[in-house]
Amino acid sequence: MDKFDCKHDQLEVIRASEYSPGFLNRQLILLLSTGGVPDTVFIQLQDDIVEDIRKQDAAQLLKEHGSRFPRNVLHCLTEMVRNKLTMEPFLHQSIASLASVTLQDLCSRSRIPVKKAGFFLGVMDEERILNYGQVFLSVRSQSQSGMSRVDVITGAVVVGKNPCYHPGDIRVLECVDVPALHHLVDCIVFPQRGHRPHPNECSGSDLDGDMYFVSWDKRLIPPLMYEPMDYTPPAPIHRATGRVVVDMANHFVDFLKSDELGIISNSHLALSDSSADGALSAECLELARLNSLAVDYPKTGVPAVMDHITVNQYPDFMQKPGSRQKIYKSHKILGRLYRAACSGKTVVETERPSLADSHIAAPVASVVNGAHGGGGGGGHHPAVSVADSCAAHQTVNIASLHYHCDGDLMVDVSDQDVADARSSFKKYRKRLASLMQSHGVKCESDLFTATFASDQRGAPKTDRYDARQRLHFELSRVLSNFYEREFLGSVGAGDASASSESSHCECFDEDDWLSNEKQYLAKAAAWYTVSYQQQLCSEGSSQKDACHSFPWIAHRQLCVLKRKRAEESRLFQAYSRY
Repeated sequence: MDKFDCKHDQLEVIRASEYSPGFLNRQLILLLSTGGVPDTVFIQLQDDIVEDIRKQDAAQLLKEHGSRFPRNVLHCLTEMVRNKLTMEPFLHQSIASLASVTLQDLCSRSRIPVKKAGFFLGVMDEERILNYGQVFLSVRSQSQSGMSRVDVITGAVVVGKNPCYHPGDIRVLECVDVPALHHLVDCIVFPQRGHRPHPNECSGSDLDGDMYFVSWDKRLIPPLMYEPMDYTPPAPIHRATGRVVVDMANHFVDFLKSDELGIISNSHLALSDSSADGALSAECLELARLNSLAVDYPKTGVPAVMDHITVNQYPDFMQKPGSRQKIYKSHKILGRLYRAACSGKTVVETERPSLADSHIAAPVASVVNGAHGGGGGGGHHPAVSVADSCAAHQTVNIASLHYHCDGDLMVDVSDQDVADARSSFKKYRKRLASLMQSHGVKCESDLFTATFASDQRGAPKTDRYDARQRLHFELSRVLSNFYEREFLGSVGAGDASASSESSHCECFDEDDWLSNEKQYLAKAAAWYTVSYQQQLCSEGSSQKDACHSFPWIAHRQLCVLKRKRAEESRLFQAYSRY
């Protein structure tokens, strides 16, 4: 099919299929509850996450919730845990920040991670094997040994597409095992057959790169499934005058004036809570229809007019700081989840830790008992135990924690390596400060988890996902460039042109490594040493100046050095017995 004439004949890949951890949000919870999923299921899922954060070690927390980090940073942190580098401030502040932002998301957005769920790219069954009502899904995962495996999901699954407003947007389909489709991994395969495409039933979506929420957790399978809404767009309104530039400008201005998506979303959430019929009320069904019109407006020119629908009061889970809106206490599931999450919320302020002492005072953060129960947060090494949930608005400051330099990574290095490391450190800290300022991020740990100041106020000014993706891309490019230019550049034959998200952990020349191993390890040790020295010298500076991530740009080399020194120590101890 030729949509338009074009001389461009290159194939461009925008997105590849990959597993993305699944989570519920307010819209999904609302519609699943409308379909008959008991409130106790959502409450139990939320309590399980809080308990997991309180009890799990760093490796498990990174596995379950690590998608908040860029992939190369997640790889670095995982390698640090695997090599027992669990006393490092960069790992500690990253884990504390990850725990904090996960709990904060529970309170502000009811963002509940679901272990048996994911977001998957939707594709079509080219073999015409699947029947209507069937889908195929195989998920790649890692075993305890670190080996990759593929699991084929079978049985009933719940499928949805964000955003979703109509009760019929939630579909219960049957996952079947089809050997002919085993080559399709980390994507959900929809059938060709049937009177209507399943993707269109899910919020009127299609297979042009849309991501679908899929869960095989039996507790989330709703006993009721409603008829999907008709998402057929209206006939386009043609206002062309023949003056292309003027027509484009008029269309753009009309779009800005008619953009009601945010108002429709908030109104739907408020009315579904206040109405006895919830998402099945006449107002909410009308808002679902208006949302479809608003989404299609750029293509049809038909505006979504909601003058006849007004909201007079809002539930407590929608309240905003400083707002004069009339607020009431919600007794439905979203209100119950909100109050339960806020009563056990932890806000961890990851300030610059003190490095003056030669010991560590606590494993990761002080523990403050909250609504979800007390208990110590200590853990055995090499695991890093994460802080308990805390009382609402309680701040846990880990600036008073003391870390020690790992002796295995402190080796004799040349004056030139130290001088080069100091120069690179200053450049890196300046670059991170620039990123934090341009993206409105307050400290290094928030930079790596893409936690914006607007997130913490509950009133983000831009789309969270897009903003986070942009920050992840820029941060990954900085890490890649510093690894290529500052670290590899003066030792081996590093290529300074790399800028992809994963290049700094995948760019590895084995021949170059074997011929320059000693120089690489010495330079990594110099970066590690200088990182501690520089931050000891700036002890009085603010938390935004902390730069604990610097040496871990070369985490591959530091992990190799750690293993080598550990092996030397083991052999020395074995020899000393004789």
